[in-house]
Amino acid sequence: MKKILFTALLALLATGVGAQEQQKEEGYRFTDVKTLPVTSVKNQNRSGTCWAYSALAFLESEILRNGGGEYDLSAMWIVRNAYFEKAVKYARMHGSLNLAVGGGSRDVTDGIKKYGIVPTEVYPGLCYGTDLPDFTEIDRVVKGYMDAVIAGDKLTTAWQRGLDAVLDAYLGPNPKNSPGRARSIRRSRSLHRWGSTWTTTSRSAPIRTTPSTRSSSSKCPTTGCGGRSGTCLSTR
Repeated sequence: MKKILFTALLALLATGVGAQEQQKEEGYRFTDVKTLPVTSVKNQNRSGTCWAYSALAFLESEILRNGGGEYDLSAMWIVRNAYFEKAVKYARMHGSLNLAVGGGSRDVTDGIKKYGIVPTEVYPGLCYGTDLPDFTEIDRVVKGYMDAVIAGDKLTTAWQRGLDAVLDAYLGPNPKNSPGRARSIRRSRSLHRWGSTWTTTSRSAPIRTTPSTRSSSSKCPTTGCGGRSGTCLSTR
């Protein structure tokens, strides 16, 4: 009797192990119920700019979802303008707040409304010898410059031009003075919310850019003064 029970127990164990192995080999199976178009994954590397990349990725996907083209929107264009405004606020508050490259998704939409947007091929923002963003030095330089600016009894009339020069040196000047490169994207006037319909302000065909279109010759524009007065990247 004991032999029969022992044999039956071994048989049950063998059946269970075989079933587990079969389940492991098959694995899980997923079925796509709804597939939404997305753009390529970007690499923020050593920069606290996840807020810019994630918000722009959402907007790029919304453009695709609404029947627009495929765009690779410049995160560094948003970061460059946001960094300037953060530094101005830092000076206004006499250095009593944090000055860093971090931000939120609202900074992206507000930045687009105020400064417009360009594709990455127009403004890669990589003027410091690397193929991927690295803000280790930039953050220290901007913070050091602004601490020097507010250290005096009063602000000079040159400090904003100096700040522009620092940001231009690392991220590149405003592309507005580069013929054929200042193509911006804006919302259609007939629509009132983000992600509805997007059009281009250039006379050329809609921009279609991917990371593979980047070239070393476009990484560091040599024209433009990076001034704050006026811009051709209007979203009006």
